[in-house]
Order: sequence, then structure tokens, then C-alpha cells
Amino acid sequence: MHRRRRGAGDRDGLPVALGGRRPGRGRVRGRLSRPPRIEPTSSILAFATETRGGVATGLAGMVVGTVLTGVLALVFGYAAVAAIVTAVDEDRLGAAFDPAALKPIVFSADYATAWALSLAVFLGAGVLVGVLNGIPILGAIIGAFVFFYAQVVAARLWAGGYADARAGTAEAGRLDIGESIA
Repeated sequence: MHRRRRGAGDRDGLPVALGGRRPGRGRVRGRLSRPPRIEPTSSILAFATETRGGVATGLAGMVVGTVLTGVLALVFGYAAVAAIVTAVDEDRLGAAFDPAALKPIVFSADYATAWALSLAVFLGAGVLVGVLNGIPILGAIIGAFVFFYAQVVAARLWAGGYADARAGTAEAGRLDIGESIA
């Protein structure tokens, strides 16, 4: 193989980062030519400072963020269903944003039980669909029907819990002062 001598047409004038040559060393090897190794547990702080403390900070932020996201999803999911059912029952959208209408429903044990059962229904449907997806095409088709039925059952549970909570607040509202609840 014929080696060409460096001359005016070579890339000697290019910066090292763009593929130029360092005098006497050939192409740049080492830290500048390799992309940085990013581990799954790294954070921006760890990447920027290249310290283990940054990794610990990133992990702590990830755990706190995950827990906070889960808690907020449950709280808003619980209240959103109550708001939707209240709006449908009262036939006005403003009822979904009325704290006076939502408070007795959201703090009712009947509604909370129905909502928790709906989570169990969705969890069971998810497990069943996961197993059914082992069947290549048929699993996806059957899975759609299973999830649809799970949503129908959940809506029925939410409506029943809402109706029980409304009946409980209506009965509680009729009590006289000093009268026993039991």
C-alpha cells in the first residue's frame, strides 16, 4: 500500500475534534474521541460533576419523584372519577368542580370501596391480558374485549359507589341532633 505524504491537501489544518491530526500522534484517541459512558443510574448532576454524590442525588430524586407521581396519580384518579360521576348525575359540568358536591362523595367509605374494587378489576384484567398476549394474534383481539368489559365493570362499580355515597349522605342529612346513627 502506498503511503501519501502529508501535504497541503491533507486535513492538517482542521481542529482535532473535526478529524484533524495531532502532530506526530495520528488521529486523536482517548477521552475526546469517545462518547461519554452514561450509566442507567446517572443523573445530570453526576454526569456534569463526574462524582458518586451526583449519582446518589439522582437516585434520591428518582425515588422521590416516582413515589410522588404514584401518590398524585392515585389521589387525582380517585377525585377525577368522583367528579365525572357527579357531573353526569347532576347533569351540569360545574358540579365536577363544586367542592360542596364532591366532598361527601370523596370522603365516603362506600365510594372508596367501589373505587378500590375497580382498581382490582383493572389489575386482574391486566394480568389476564398479559397472559393472553402469549397467543400471537388471538390474544390481542381477546385482550381488547377483556379490557372493554373491565371498563364496563369499573364504571358500574363507580356508579354504584357514588349512589351508595349519595344515599348515605341523604340519610345522614335527615338525622336530628342527638339522634343515634346506628
